[in-house]
Amino acid sequence: MNGFRYKHSICIFFSNVLCGIFVGLLFDIYRVIRGFKTPNKILTAISDILFGSLHPS
Repeated sequence: MNGFRYKHSICIFFSNVLCGIFVGLLFDIYRVIRGFKTPNKILTAISDILFGSLHPS
């Protein structure tokens, strides 16, 4: 039973790491796109809400 608990914890840890990498990549892509063209205030608000919904801190 303890072996299952450790495997489960390791799986959760690595899934959280992968999710963090994914959100980081999305944010980097967002910053690159935003660097080329300055979006208007409405588009900025929408993209901030979308990013905030992905990052639950």
